[in-house]
Amino acid sequence: MAQIQRESPTAGPSHHEPQHPTAPVVRRTGRTSSSVVSARIPGTSAYVDLRWSPTCKTNWARTNWNGESPSTQLRAVQCPTGYTQGYSRNNGSYWWSRMIYSPSMGVSAQWVGAPGSIGTSCA
Repeated sequence: MAQIQRESPTAGPSHHEPQHPTAPVVRRTGRTSSSVVSARIPGTSAYVDLRWSPTCKTNWARTNWNGESPSTQLRAVQCPTGYTQGYSRNNGSYWWSRMIYSPSMGVSAQWVGAPGSIGTSCA
């Protein structure tokens, strides 16, 4: 993995929490994309995906898991530093992690635990 100059990893202020977790994502290139970086949770029809807010310059993980609470399985990880943010809340259809302020370093959405661990590529 390429080393990138370390920036201070911090969670965005509470007003930056995702309000519309199903909204289209604007990737760092500035293009609007109807798809996101996703990975299917092994043995299920659920997925974990990585979201990006160009306004807040933050990433977060989201899942459509429909089993028991994913409070310990869902997380967003800043790839070069390992800085991690875990589960934040849900809206009945989706669960999402707290945001990571990471305007220049890659972040991965990860599902760690049953029925199988998986993560997205760093984006």
